[in-house]
Amino acid sequence: MSISQDLRDPARDPESLAGREGAVGADEGFDWGEAVERVWEERFEGKYGPWRPHWRRVLAGFLACGDLACGFARVRCPDCRLEHLVPFSCKRKLCPSCEARRRAEWSAHVVEEVLPDLTFRQLVFTVPRVLRGGFMRERWLLGELVRTAYDVTRRFLTAQFPGVKRAVPYFAGAVET
Repeated sequence: MSISQDLRDPARDPESLAGREGAVGADEGFDWGEAVERVWEERFEGKYGPWRPHWRRVLAGFLACGDLACGFARVRCPDCRLEHLVPFSCKRKLCPSCEARRRAEWSAHVVEEVLPDLTFRQLVFTVPRVLRGGFMRERWLLGELVRTAYDVTRRFLTAQFPGVKRAVPYFAGAVET
């Protein structure tokens, strides 16, 4: 069960609060970050680790992403004069839509401008589910894991292709939790 599913409570669900005065989350001033932090230790700490103070700011930015009240651009078709309002995005790393767009742009840039016209191979290293909780609580271990994977891959390539002077792996990491 994900965090968002864990937080859903019919008594606090904003969609079911429409028109109910005084209900939690019914007004625009409701602070979801505070609400999550208040129940974090009891409901989520065992599975997701301790609360990190910067998460409140991240959550506020995520919730504001795509909100017209936070800014927008007016786009008009020059032919039919039809107008649309396009909300600004939050551009944060934890926002699924902003991160997906950023990944697509970065991938296109790497393929078109960075990588030479050579044959490439992709290796994907995954962490077994049983170990993921430990990596979530001890984030520094992720750095050690990536360094070890890089070193093993480099030594393998050097051993497999001794005549190739620059069989150097390129690593791009992404942590998806």
